[in-house]
Amino acid sequence: MSHVMTHTPGGRVLTELIGEAQTDEDLATAYRKLYSSHRRRLAAERLHRAQELGQIRTGVDVQVLVDQLWGAVHHRLLIPDEPVTDDFVVALVNNLLDGVSPK
Repeated sequence: MSHVMTHTPGGRVLTELIGEAQTDEDLATAYRKLYSSHRRRLAAERLHRAQELGQIRTGVDVQVLVDQLWGAVHHRLLIPDEPVTDDFVVALVNNLLDGVSPK
């Protein structure tokens, strides 16, 4: 997702649509219905599969996990104080999957 959003023309369009959807209710509804709901469902399915395989702890709310991953990327895209880089994405995933508390 981060690659599409940062390295393709479609990603720039999606970023602009997300921004415009904040003040256009019809666009927000269409974006959710035609694009984001399906993508969120696919991401959740993959994370549920990871739970079945023992790669993610049972009991983890995968919808919240999707929000944590995507939310951080969207934040950097919409408020570009820092770029979305490969290092950022790796650190984001590592922080979520490894946890941030001392072991």
